[in-house]
Amino acid sequence: MVLLSLVNFRSGRTRMNNKQKLALAKEVQKRKKLADYEGDFELFSKEQIKILTKDSSMGFIPFEFNEAQKIVNEKIDEQLKKTGRVRAIVLKGRQMGLSTFAVARVFWKSYFNAHNKSVVMAHDSATSDSLFNMSRNTISNMPEEYRPTFKKSNAKEIMFEHNESGYRLYTADLLKLVEVQLQPLLTYQR
Repeated sequence: MVLLSLVNFRSGRTRMNNKQKLALAKEVQKRKKLADYEGDFELFSKEQIKILTKDSSMGFIPFEFNEAQKIVNEKIDEQLKKTGRVRAIVLKGRQMGLSTFAVARVFWKSYFNAHNKSVVMAHDSATSDSLFNMSRNTISNMPEEYRPTFKKSNAKEIMFEHNESGYRLYTADLLKLVEVQLQPLLTYQR
């Protein structure tokens, strides 16, 4: 926010009317919230992401983690803290909410990290389309003051205006691997 027009350069003091003070206070509060959200995916999810549950008559509700999502989130955060990156393959049961979790986490990472390019992959095109619709719903149901503006948005890709980040949705049967680097995924300890 540029406040040059509000500064009296002779006295070095800022003169603001009540409307400008309120706008400044709201901006300061928003920036503090964004700083909190950047370091806390669970808080961001609870306060900014709305999901459609199996009972669609409830409409969109805040995304509060279930037990499976909490466990995966903790493990990802531990790995990120320990290694500086995340490499996760999640073997999951059906209806645990981990697809919702994955789409939301990719959105969060792209929202807060400039020039980030992420990929969400599904096993078939119907699932890929469903995940992409879930992602669009996430964004369209955010409060307006936090909702990102699209630089690019088409059937399989979203890119944000504010930081040049985004993500693509792929179907695994279309994937061609050019280079694969093998990383130890799990460590067995007795």
